[in-house]
Amino acid sequence: MSYDGVIFDFDGVLLNSGEDGFKWAGKAREEKSRELGYDYSCTAGYIFASSSFEEMKKKVEQSPMSWQEFMEVEKAAAQRKLELVKRGQMELFPSARDVLENIGVPKAVVSNAYGDIVDGIVRQFGIDEHLVYWTAPRLDDIKRYHSLAKPETDMLDRAMKEIGSRDVIMVGDKKFDVQAAKNAGIESILVNSYGEDIDADPTYRVESLEEVLRIVG
Repeated sequence: MSYDGVIFDFDGVLLNSGEDGFKWAGKAREEKSRELGYDYSCTAGYIFASSSFEEMKKKVEQSPMSWQEFMEVEKAAAQRKLELVKRGQMELFPSARDVLENIGVPKAVVSNAYGDIVDGIVRQFGIDEHLVYWTAPRLDDIKRYHSLAKPETDMLDRAMKEIGSRDVIMVGDKKFDVQAAKNAGIESILVNSYGEDIDADPTYRVESLEEVLRIVG
């Protein structure tokens, strides 16, 4: 099939943020939790591992940590990512620029990471010149964050409108990327960046970002 647009996930697809198993994020959350006087494993870590707003809301209500404190912890983790990028300790995947440069159709990024941080990293690496559009939900309103985050389709629908494409393919590394594509009625490529056993049913399954060029380049 011929595609007239590509939507990329960001972390684990273009940005190599999971090389250490995302330990940097856990460390940032733990440090901020302790600064606020909480045991991370019993509060922020437990709350963060929620699949829906309803589940998260229930956990927060049962936790001594307030919504505001939880959001402070999440913002600390997001800020740590940007700091690592600026210090050169977190990079794009080696093939990311080449892939973006050589795919000759409009491209967008749709990420579940936090909006202002994604924007900062896209601009820090200068890959904005290869993208028509990029978006991610903001953390200011956690309920709205969950209503927008994949596998919901709002961000994909907006991205398709912004790049002016209909026959679009989604490139992601998680089950929710594949599910979001299905929910939006488009095909998907699952990139197994970290050798995980991901239970998903994408249109294509590849082992590296370079292989995306073979499909859509």
